[in-house]
Amino acid sequence: RYGTQVKEDVFARGYFKYRNHDEGQGGSDGWDMMQGGFRTDWYLNDVAELMVKADVYYASLSHLQPLPQIVPGASPFPSPAHLAIPIIRETYDDFGANLIARYEREYSEDSELVIQAYFDRTDRSELYFDSARDTYDLDIQHRVSLPYNQNLMYGVEYRYFPDYYRNPIPATQPFNPATRGWQTFSGFLQDDIQLLEDYVRLTLGIKLEHNDSTQFEYQPNARLSVTPA
Repeated sequence: RYGTQVKEDVFARGYFKYRNHDEGQGGSDGWDMMQGGFRTDWYLNDVAELMVKADVYYASLSHLQPLPQIVPGASPFPSPAHLAIPIIRETYDDFGANLIARYEREYSEDSELVIQAYFDRTDRSELYFDSARDTYDLDIQHRVSLPYNQNLMYGVEYRYFPDYYRNPIPATQPFNPATRGWQTFSGFLQDDIQLLEDYVRLTLGIKLEHNDSTQFEYQPNARLSVTPA
């Protein structure tokens, strides 16, 4: 790992690591993995900062895997009587990468804006789980102080994550549909109120969400915090 000051207001660091894990005695569970990444911070001015960070990894893993053999002429969804199950040694690949960028601006001691964008990729080429998934995420939050000792925070988020199943054994491991994209929209509002400074605090908030699995969701929240001393 190495870090440096690139310019007066720019800092960066990078890293690389490698791990190797031997098989257990009599087993077939060895693996090795490489991973690397970097992070850069720009102080754009006295009140704004931009951060960019990325990681990537690759792993090769081994294990013992049952391998169903479909008897010719049998049903596409065979009963156990139609299966012969030899055990094979499988070595498969696991790959992933992510990238995140975050912008922060402080308008005053009582007001701050944060905008964050994120991407993630994971890809696993296993016999029974040959698939990939991407994740795209955008998050915006704003904090501001209001009269009467109130600290208000609100934000919105959008997430899209398509997945791809390559159906390595369609007869025994069908994925339908093989490709699908999922979306989530969400927003939240929270007000933190100092009823009695340093002693009594009331927090009111709600989170609203719409996703492709359960459609509309909401999570109201009310808390009263008392600190005697």
